[in-house]
Amino acid sequence: PQYSCNEFIDLTNILLDANFVAAGGVRISRVMGTTLTEIFVTGFRNVGILISHGHEVMVTNAWLAECYWSNNQWCFQRHSESVGIRIDGMDHYITNTIVFDFARIGVEILQPANILVGVHTWNGGRNGIVVGTPETQAHSVRLIGCYLDFQTLDIWDPWQIVVESTFFYYGHVVLHAGKQSTVDGLTMRFNYYNTNQSVVLDGTFENIKSISIQDNGGDSPKTTKASQRLERSNASAWEFDFGDQLLFPTIDVIQYSLASNRIVSHVATPPNGTQVTIVTAEPVDGIVYITVEQGNSIKLPAPLL
Repeated sequence: PQYSCNEFIDLTNILLDANFVAAGGVRISRVMGTTLTEIFVTGFRNVGILISHGHEVMVTNAWLAECYWSNNQWCFQRHSESVGIRIDGMDHYITNTIVFDFARIGVEILQPANILVGVHTWNGGRNGIVVGTPETQAHSVRLIGCYLDFQTLDIWDPWQIVVESTFFYYGHVVLHAGKQSTVDGLTMRFNYYNTNQSVVLDGTFENIKSISIQDNGGDSPKTTKASQRLERSNASAWEFDFGDQLLFPTIDVIQYSLASNRIVSHVATPPNGTQVTIVTAEPVDGIVYITVEQGNSIKLPAPLL
């Protein structure tokens, strides 16, 4: 019923040199419970490790490089199109694995319900990990404790994706709007970016919901929940702009409090993009604390023209 033709195959303690002739090192197709441990694959022209269909393939303690640094003339002389690991099936695990120089993509995930833990990519300054395609929505994938080294994490139409405790060293995340133009159920937390570029949007998303991008570190990383504080004297308007903090161009939820020198009526005006204004019925001395959120199903009224 799982469409798997073989079970419990193990490859361990093995070096596979494709010598720039073979397409790849290991092709795993329609199996259940295969394990690859302590494996090194080099010289592949297409895919180092290809997992297609099947379930519960586990790759751990693996190293993959199209060109090893002591034999890299082949890669310097051509435009690499190779992929370190391609997962074209469900329920597979890649752990404690390194994909290094000159693969165009480190790890490519084409199907849902896959898990990457402790994957380090430094495959030539290109795409470290790619989830989904322009035509296929990426969903139900977990990336935990990975390390993208001068690499991007590319996700197409994210749906039920978790990226957690991952380090981006001169790298960042790119959220691509594909065929679905949707972000639904994306959680990104406890990640760290050592540059001011953290999450970048490619294209326009028509549907945005159930998103939480917060508690990330670095130089002002983009977020979907932000707070500010503003103190003014003899004022009737407190204006806020969250454009430098928020990832998306609109605000869905506003929560605020006003502490003033006397009791006064006050209200938050409908957001204008990432801008919000708190107004009072008359001038007061006061402090406004405000928190805004994106990716929530609540839709606030549009501002009056």
